[in-house]
Amino acid sequence: MFWRNLYKKYCQNHPRLPERLKIENSFKVYGLRQRVIRALFHTYKVFDLRIQRDAAQDSEPHRLVGRRCVNVWFCKGPVHCMVYFKLKKLTPQRPYVDAGNMIDELGRIDANPEEDCQTLQISCLSIHEVPPLMGMTLTKLSVVLSQGFRYRRVHLGFSTSSHNMSRGILPEKSMVIDSVVNIHVFDWWHPRYPPFDNKLPSHLRDEESLPVLKKDFFNIREGEL
Repeated sequence: MFWRNLYKKYCQNHPRLPERLKIENSFKVYGLRQRVIRALFHTYKVFDLRIQRDAAQDSEPHRLVGRRCVNVWFCKGPVHCMVYFKLKKLTPQRPYVDAGNMIDELGRIDANPEEDCQTLQISCLSIHEVPPLMGMTLTKLSVVLSQGFRYRRVHLGFSTSSHNMSRGILPEKSMVIDSVVNIHVFDWWHPRYPPFDNKLPSHLRDEESLPVLKKDFFNIREGEL
């Protein structure tokens, strides 16, 4: 099998490969392609250089406007607070899969519940709470300098409709994050994208009800992502 052979060549027994991406003792076919791709971004030198190159460039959070928020959370570290927005590109939903086609669904090597998803990570000095934004569309995003010019301030606007993105139309919900230190945008294959497990199949359940994180995610230190 192509993806398993690729894994054996570049990933197997690699010291940098996280335990959650190892497939030596797994015979699960569902989602194998995306799991191997994520593993390659930890172990394959060409992909690692790509990550380093992209890290030196602006993350361009403005390109996330128009995506739907499927989860939002934050965690407090010893120095900075991390705020995460998981945003998904609006695309037509796949046809409903009934029980008769479940076997075919389980055999989908190309299955990827995180396809078209990106995570916006904002590091700031403090955060107290985040409003419920799941299911809403990001319609406004601006980054300006905070008072004193040492940090940045991020303004985010969300609406229930993806059509409220015209100038002059106020978003239904707004959120301002001040004293921002860093802003990053991670694709599903990025090593710092929050860990997730494949669920079978994603469109048989309410997407907003699916947990994005492992139950121990908030105990993971920033450097371990």
